[in-house]
Amino acid sequence: MEMSSVIFTNTKGLFIGVDWGQGKDIAVESVYRKNPNGTLDIISIDYLGRSSDITEEEKDLRERTYEEFCFKETVDEESVG
Repeated sequence: MEMSSVIFTNTKGLFIGVDWGQGKDIAVESVYRKNPNGTLDIISIDYLGRSSDITEEEKDLRERTYEEFCFKETVDEESVG
């Protein structure tokens, strides 16, 4: 069975979880931010579509976008601080 979940993070407590699902499952993106006390805030949860309708190319593009976003968030927060 293929792994269908991926998590992206940065050093500032941002987490993006993607559950690609399988077959007719629903693919979902969740964004969280870790608080200094260890709790998590849910920033967003988005429906991406039926797993069977998402191509490998679309998955790769989204995953690159998530990686770039996490990196950008790290750079932006460090440059502001």
